[in-house]
Amino acid sequence: MTTMTLDTPFTTSRPARPQPVRQGSQVRLTRRGRVVVFGAGLLATLALALGVTANSTATERPASLATITVGSGETLWDIASSVAVDGHTGDMVEQIKELNHLDSGALEAGQTLRVPTASR
Repeated sequence: MTTMTLDTPFTTSRPARPQPVRQGSQVRLTRRGRVVVFGAGLLATLALALGVTANSTATERPASLATITVGSGETLWDIASSVAVDGHTGDMVEQIKELNHLDSGALEAGQTLRVPTASR
């Protein structure tokens, strides 16, 4: 049987990684960093847009309400168009449905509804 000897020790260490050279205050983003920055900007924009939308709908709520009785053959669209300002009948239909907790636009003759009298 033969034996073999090594004169140099065997090492498994890796060579050190070179450190990036810093040039002033310049920052380089990795791909993950760019995705994070883009996502944060997108979320900030979305939050701002939702805040603006919430403020605009809050100012358009009716100042006062009136109670009306639905006549024979009258539709929700007819009622909304009679009280809507500047031709925003679709928005008024939704407001009337919300005020009266209606699931649909179906009305019955003699039914009483609360409707906005001023929409500013």
